[in-house]
Amino acid sequence: GTYQMDGGTLLSDDTMSFGSTFSWNGGTIGGFGAVNLGPNSVTNVGLAGRALSTTMNNSGVMNLSGNPLALSNGTINNLAGATMNLVNGTPFSNGIGSNLVSNSGVINALGISSVSITVPFQNSGTINLGGGTIAFNDGTVTHLSGSTVTGVGTFDFGTTTHVLAGKLTLNVSNAILGNLGTGTITGAEDLEINNLFH
Repeated sequence: GTYQMDGGTLLSDDTMSFGSTFSWNGGTIGGFGAVNLGPNSVTNVGLAGRALSTTMNNSGVMNLSGNPLALSNGTINNLAGATMNLVNGTPFSNGIGSNLVSNSGVINALGISSVSITVPFQNSGTINLGGGTIAFNDGTVTHLSGSTVTGVGTFDFGTTTHVLAGKLTLNVSNAILGNLGTGTITGAEDLEINNLFH
């Protein structure tokens, strides 16, 4: 079946699971229970105001719009084997509390323009670029073992701090240390760059 949420607030202290299509067009999801998106699920996050105040675990396909999904004490885990598709714009906003987007699977940023990540971010998976730029402009970015960025486009370290807790491999056309020169790279692990860096 297809699940659709157009507004209001959905709170649960128990785990909620979606195994098919979930169209999240508006409203807030929260509570103490996690939201599990199964391996056969397709979650479409629409353009209207949406907020996440719990943990969402994606094992399927998640399609985000360019209109920010507000995280307010919210965590999104894109798990190993899962796919998250980003379009141009700012897919997340950093609200109150402790927020995180964590990728262990694949993130596709396939637009020809720019995607700006403005929340704390953690990566041990793969980010694929399709001709545009992905930039990190708020919150600490932590690269764990397995962190890889590939494709045609630009990886912009942006205005935030990148912690190399594991090796980061950049197989992209360009990598830049922030357009404003304010990006920072720290940590004890390796950074492998296989193309232009400036």
